[in-house]
Amino acid sequence: MDAISAKGDRLTLTLGHYAHQILHKLYRRIVKFEVEVYRDTDPEPLHQMRVGMRRLRTALHVFQGVAHLPTGADDKAIRKLGKILGTLRDLDVLSDRLRHDYRPVLFPVEQRELDKSLKKLAKQRKTALKRVRKTLRGKRYKHFKRSFQAWLDAPIYGTVAGLSLRQAWPDVVQPITQQVLLHPAWMIDTEVSPEGDRIAKPETAGQVSHASALLLHDLRKCIKQQRYQMEFFIDLYAHPDQLEGWKTLQDCLGQLQDGAVMRDFLRETLGRHWDKLVPNLVQRLTVDEQAARQEWRSLQPHYLDWQVRQSLRQVSKERSEHPMPGALNGVPDEVPDGVPDGVPDGVPNGVPNAASEPEHLQAPSDESSVLHPSSS
Repeated sequence: MDAISAKGDRLTLTLGHYAHQILHKLYRRIVKFEVEVYRDTDPEPLHQMRVGMRRLRTALHVFQGVAHLPTGADDKAIRKLGKILGTLRDLDVLSDRLRHDYRPVLFPVEQRELDKSLKKLAKQRKTALKRVRKTLRGKRYKHFKRSFQAWLDAPIYGTVAGLSLRQAWPDVVQPITQQVLLHPAWMIDTEVSPEGDRIAKPETAGQVSHASALLLHDLRKCIKQQRYQMEFFIDLYAHPDQLEGWKTLQDCLGQLQDGAVMRDFLRETLGRHWDKLVPNLVQRLTVDEQAARQEWRSLQPHYLDWQVRQSLRQVSKERSEHPMPGALNGVPDEVPDGVPDGVPDGVPNGVPNAASEPEHLQAPSDESSVLHPSSS
C-alpha cells in the first residue's frame, strides 16, 4: 500500500473533522503547561499556555459555524482565562525588558529610580500570580476543561462541517484575512497616488499620535490571528512564505506598543515627572520607538501595493495529487492525565497523531521579548 493510500488525501477530510483535530491538539497544549505555570519556576510555560489560549481563540473564529462549543469552552470563556494569564505574562516581560535591556546602560542615580519601579512591579506580579493560581484551582478553569473535553468526546457540528477541506478551507480563512487587509491602520499617513490608489506618504517627523497608536495596536492583534490561521493550513497556502512577512510586521508593531506600555508604567510608578528622573531611559526608549516607526513605514507600502494584496487573497493551491502532510502533524506523546490521545470514536476520517509537534506551533522564543497586552 503506498503512502497516499495509507494516509489518505487529507483534502478529503471534512471541515468538522479537521476542526476537531486542530482544537484537540491546541487544547492538549494548554493543559500540558498548567502544572508548571502553577509552580512558577520558569516563565516559559506561562508564555506557552498564554499563546495556546490565543491560538485556541483564533481556531474558534476560523471554524465559527463548523464547531459548536459549549458555553464553558467558548470564545468568551477562553478570553477571560487568557486575560488572567496575560496580566502575569505582561508583567514578566515588562520586568525583563526594563531590568536587562535598559537598566544596565543607565547611570547609577537613574538605576536607583528605576529600581523603585521594579520593586512596585514585583508587588504587582505577586498579586497577579495569586490570581493565576486561584484561577487554575477554581471553578472557571475546571468548567472550561470539563466543557471542552465533553465536546471533544461528543463534538457538535454545524451544517457546513460536512464540506470537504478541499471545497471550503479557503472560505474559512477569508474573514480574518479580509479583516487584516481592510484594517483602518493601513490608512495612517497615506495619500492618493496618480493612479487612484492609497500609498504611504514620504517619511514624516514626529511621534505616532495616540489615535494612530491604538489603530496599530489593534492591527497587530489582527495580524496575530492571521499568523495563527496560516499555521493551521500552512501546507495548503499558495504562498506559505507570507507567514514570515506577517511575523516581521507583528514584531515591528510590538516594538511600538512596548514603548507605550513602558512609558505608561514609569509614569504610574514614578509620577508625572518621571522623564526628569530617568532622562537617559527616556532617550533610549525614544530611539527604539523611532526605529520601530521607521520599520513600520518601510513595511506599510508593501501591504498597500495592490498586487501584494491580490496575492494575499489568493490563498489556495491544488493538492489533489499529493497527500497533505498535516498542518499540525501531531503533538508530543506526553499527554496530561485525563486528556485522551487521538480522535474520539465515532468521528469519521480519523488520522493518527504524528510523533512530534512542528516548530511553527511552538511559541517562538523571540516572542517573549515583546509585551503582549492582556486585552487579547
